[in-house]
Amino acid sequence: MNSKPKTYWEAVKRVRAGELFEDYETLSLADDCGFSLAHYQTCFNWVTEDKKVLALADRDGTRVAHLQVLDGWRTNDPDILALADNDGWTVADAIRELEAK
Repeated sequence: MNSKPKTYWEAVKRVRAGELFEDYETLSLADDCGFSLAHYQTCFNWVTEDKKVLALADRDGTRVAHLQVLDGWRTNDPDILALADNDGWTVADAIRELEAK
């Protein structure tokens, strides 16, 4: 069994090789802009329901939940719906915008 990656870039390399991670410690590894491994995995249609992971934010406040919404994921959880980026754009706002299109 492989050991956990110690850096964001090591984890990215392993994701590119087909490995996915589920533990918060690894998913919270981030680059200099705060873009976490969870954000990165979400770009490959990976989905989580873990509230702690969904709340991870990059430097602009974009949450993992915001990115999952772009791929069609939805939630009714009021705590997740209220998560906002640095401009106040909530997960609920993102869902409403996409559903209006």
